[in-house]
Amino acid sequence: KCSKCPIELDPMQINETENRLAEQMQKLEMNSLADFESFLEDAGMELHPGHYLMILLKRHLIGLYSSCLPSLELEDLERVEGYCQSVEDCYKIIDPGYQKDRGSVLRTLCEIKKMIAKKRMAVFSELFVRLRR
Repeated sequence: KCSKCPIELDPMQINETENRLAEQMQKLEMNSLADFESFLEDAGMELHPGHYLMILLKRHLIGLYSSCLPSLELEDLERVEGYCQSVEDCYKIIDPGYQKDRGSVLRTLCEIKKMIAKKRMAVFSELFVRLRR
């Protein structure tokens, strides 16, 4: 029984769901942001946000997005920032020490926060210039 909602599933059903989703995940095009975003949304209907498959999906999306961060819009940056924070929160629990993958996630998170701040500053600067006119 889920501690957060009234759903009751036996362990076999949970195992079948995990296996089905893991198999579907393996069939995704490895470099397709759209496929992984869509699958993350669909899997989120069946899995807890901290489930290991959800963390794997978010970690893979972070890697895919890290190559194109400068071209992302503010909304996309904020979404990827959420993925980074979710993965980091999980890493703090399961492996609280310093390790390479955690460092990569933290580096991407810092880069995203910097880009978000720059984009917001540009918006405020533009607004300030318009107000002065």
